[in-house]
Amino acid sequence: MLRSLAVFNALNLGVARGIPVIQFWSVNFPDLFIRHRNFQGVTAQGDGPATDFAFHLVPGLSGPNGVFFRSVNFPDHFLRHRDAARGRAGA
Repeated sequence: MLRSLAVFNALNLGVARGIPVIQFWSVNFPDLFIRHRNFQGVTAQGDGPATDFAFHLVPGLSGPNGVFFRSVNFPDHFLRHRDAARGRAGA
């Protein structure tokens, strides 16, 4: 995949339970968002449950400069990147 096709913006959706909520959408394809489906992070159009496209922005455990992207509707799963693939990792 070309690097320019893998660029996403983060949209601040507000705060839920005191934690910021964000959504990622493609820079080059503004109708595509990162969502989770079947325990994988995928790029898809914005159809489906809104919570599948929303992630809590939570502080990282390894230091003050890191963050986690935690699934809104599966709070024990996080968005992660490994081997050029997006996925969700369990807690």
